[in-house]
Amino acid sequence: YNGNNITIASLFLTTQDTSFISQTSIDGNQNGSVVTFGTGEDNSALLSGFTITNGQSQVYGSGISCIDASPTLSNLKVLNNHFSSWGIGGGINFLNSTAVLENIKLINNSAQFGGGFFGEDSQLEITNLTCIGNESYNGGAICLLQAEVTIYNALIHGNYTSNEGGAIWTDRSDLNLINATISDNSVLCYGGGIYLIWSSYINLINCVFLENYPEDICFTYDSYYPNSTMNITHNNFAGGEDGIVTNNNGFLNMLEGNIYLDPEFVGIEDFHLQDSSPCIGSGIDQILIAGVNYQAPEFDLNGNPRPVPAGSMPDIGVYENPLGNPQVGITNGQLLKTNFYLSNYPNPFN
Repeated sequence: YNGNNITIASLFLTTQDTSFISQTSIDGNQNGSVVTFGTGEDNSALLSGFTITNGQSQVYGSGISCIDASPTLSNLKVLNNHFSSWGIGGGINFLNSTAVLENIKLINNSAQFGGGFFGEDSQLEITNLTCIGNESYNGGAICLLQAEVTIYNALIHGNYTSNEGGAIWTDRSDLNLINATISDNSVLCYGGGIYLIWSSYINLINCVFLENYPEDICFTYDSYYPNSTMNITHNNFAGGEDGIVTNNNGFLNMLEGNIYLDPEFVGIEDFHLQDSSPCIGSGIDQILIAGVNYQAPEFDLNGNPRPVPAGSMPDIGVYENPLGNPQVGITNGQLLKTNFYLSNYPNPFN
């Protein structure tokens, strides 16, 4: 962008036809970052409606590099961007940035730190984020260092790291994650879902955790680092509280509304909720935590209104089901015998 606050977009911008996002690619030909912001661009510099692919930077952001710049990124698929060796932010790198992101898909990117994206000394607001199949050494999908990040509607699935934080790795960072589905992320060492190190502060609101290996959340094992804090409210941990490992190195506040049930997704990789899902109506529309008011997003990842129906509570997870409460099934429970013995010591009865 060379310091120019201009708009570069596909025909998606004028038609709102999402097919143009896949049809219109910017191919980096493995020759550096595909798109570079690095000369003080602000939020009026817009990149929208593209597939960003085949980048290979030497250090920062093989897909998109934002250094000392704060652009607006919207409706992008950032796909198959890698490093030949050591690198930061496979899909996107943010350094000293206050970028705004909306409708971003980070798929099959890799880096040493932050396979999907890396944020350092940055303040980011992200609405509608999909991270699938990204890989790294730390932070398979997301890696944060001294950053402040709020994410509304996040699907983080099938990411991998060889060290810590299969989905998310945080160091001295503040993260608000509101209405997210975090599933099937894995790591060789610690924190299949989220790994916290060095006084991070995280709020998890209306999130689903499922099948993250070896655990959903892990605080650092090293007592040298100052304690981190995590507040959890209206989340569903399908694996129970055993999936949260504090190692006595942090402050874990399990607030109201948390459940520990099968979320009953529609399919193995379809994270919409079945009509009988316990996540329906189990979220919270707004909540005050440590003097700050947090609100659920107005729409879900598909753009459907949240909550549905109006006046109900939002669902837990990234997608909103049309029902306000789970549909309860009725089955034939008729017993085969009409007269039978029940043991009720010391007073048996028929």
